[in-house]
Amino acid sequence: MIKAFFVAIAMLASTTALADQAQPQTGQKGDQAQNFQERKQHLLERMDQRIAALQKARGCVAQAQDRDAVKQCLPEHEGYRDRGHDRNQ
Repeated sequence: MIKAFFVAIAMLASTTALADQAQPQTGQKGDQAQNFQERKQHLLERMDQRIAALQKARGCVAQAQDRDAVKQCLPEHEGYRDRGHDRNQ
């Protein structure tokens, strides 16, 4: 769970950095302000989606009674585990 949290934070930081580079500067202050607001709104929406997903996963993990139940809480990470990255098999 701690790994998932740090992965989410890293993804959030990279998304923020990419959002700043995604739109070219137009040279006009009004366009820049508009682009900034649009990028900001998009970023906030994505952050809200990630927060909701993490809260859902956290609730599932909190209710889990064993390791297999925890694995069921994080199905999107199955491919990662299938490649041999799960240290505690």
